[in-house]
Formats: sequence, structure tokens, C-alpha cells
Amino acid sequence: MGPAVWLQNQEIDAMLFCERTSLRRWNPSKVAFMSCIFSNQMKNSYIEFKKDRKKFRVEGLLHQYGIGELPSHGRTRSVWDLDVNRMHVPLLVDGNHWISMCVNFVTRSIEVFDCAGLKHNKDLEPFPHLIPRIVKAVQSSEKRGFTVKPYDVTYAPMPFFLNKTSSDCGVYVLKHIEAHLLGMDLTLVNDDNICEARQKIAYDLWEAANDPELISRMGMFVPPKATTSPTRKKEQHLFKWVDEALLDEIQRMHEQQLRMPEEIEDLRSSLKRQWRKQLSSTRSREMYD
Repeated sequence: MGPAVWLQNQEIDAMLFCERTSLRRWNPSKVAFMSCIFSNQMKNSYIEFKKDRKKFRVEGLLHQYGIGELPSHGRTRSVWDLDVNRMHVPLLVDGNHWISMCVNFVTRSIEVFDCAGLKHNKDLEPFPHLIPRIVKAVQSSEKRGFTVKPYDVTYAPMPFFLNKTSSDCGVYVLKHIEAHLLGMDLTLVNDDNICEARQKIAYDLWEAANDPELISRMGMFVPPKATTSPTRKKEQHLFKWVDEALLDEIQRMHEQQLRMPEEIEDLRSSLKRQWRKQLSSTRSREMYD
């Protein structure tokens, strides 16, 4: 989380977990937050979907996402387009750049947020096609008759020349999600204050690592049920890995917090030594003068 450090999956997921559970600055029952692995699952499922669209079925992990059983940490059991109106999704494109999207189940649209202001049609293709199918699959039998139509995709306008460091795209993703949720202007986040935004994210994660309620919820975590097919077993392992990575990240932040008083004291001692050395040098020069 230091300056010019590219945010990893576990840091994005940890912050969105906090949004799901402890920050709650909006009506939480109407907003869902997906994890990074959800985007990977959508990409993999879309490959199967394109092989035979008529035979494709929403089942397994996709269905669990649609009914709120996943992401497993902070599970809501809120059904898409029934209990949830909007959904925020982080997405890694080109293997080195974070963007996000807001899925609106009411307007059946997807708004994309990219600090670079670029188009990512190929990377986004699974979402407008699969999301309406997931929505239809998780509805009650009375509501499953609506026609499946791809969601409309639009891109939020962005100022030019953001992310000059090329390492703050993850910070922009989290802050764009936050600004959009709170109805704030996206231009409030820019390169002039992105460093402070990064520090705020680090503080929120540090605070979460010391939140008794959050720690208690972590202790009561129930992992998702295992699946039987070899492919699903591999996917299940990935979920387990992400859950463990999330715990590791929070534990790491907690350990950093414990070391902080000692590091502050070391810094004070170092500054005192430098000050005394500078003072002694100044006095010596005055004596010779």
C-alpha cells in the first residue's frame, strides 16, 4: 500500500469486503460488491457460453453469486434484481490495469469507470451477456419469463492524463466506486490527491484489522460448499485461496499497527540525533568564526 505500489487482488477484495460489512455508508441491502475472482469466473464461463449458447446453463458458482452466497466473506444472501438494485465489480484488464463497473439491475445497464478513459469492449463482453442470464436463473418461477437481452454498456467520462504514476489505477477503482455510491463527482479524485486517497484506504484496512466486530465475523466464517467436478474443485480452491489471502492481508495490517509505536519512537530518536548533530556542528562553526 506504499506510494507507487500497484494494488493487488487481495487489497481490492479486502477493501470491498469492508464496504460490504463495516463501512455501510448507504442502504447496504440494495448494493452488492463482487470480488476480483468473480470477474475471472465470468470470463471462464463466457468461453463455455460461446461454445453453445442454447445449451448454456447458469449453475454452480454463477448461481451462488446470483443468490448472494458468494463472495463467501460477507455473504449477503441477497438475490440479484430482487434484493439488490446495483452491483459494483472490479476488473483487471490487460493483466496490468484496474477498472470497475456498476451494474444497474433496474435500468439493465453497465457503467464503466476507467481512470485512463479507454474502451475495453473485449474484456467487458462477458458481463452484459451473462449477467441478465444469471438474473433470470435466480428469479422466482413467476418472473423467469422475461426476455434475456444484453445490458447496455456506457463509459463514465474521465479527465485527461490521470494516473501519471501508472500505479494508482487500483486506488482510482476503489475511490470511483466510493464516489459513485455516495453520489459525488468523480473528478473530486485526481492525481493531486490520489496519494491521500491511498493513505485513506490503508487506514480503513488498518482500522478493519482492529475492529472487534469484524474480527468476530471473520472467526465465524463458513466456507462455501465443495463441488464435485474437477473444474469446480479447482474453482473452489481459488475461492479458498482468496479468502486466506484476505485474512493474511488484514493480519499483516494488524502486525504493522503493532509495530507502529516502536517505529515512531525510532523515528523520534533518529530526528533527535540528527538535530543534536546539526546543533553541535553549528556551535563548532560559531566558535571558529
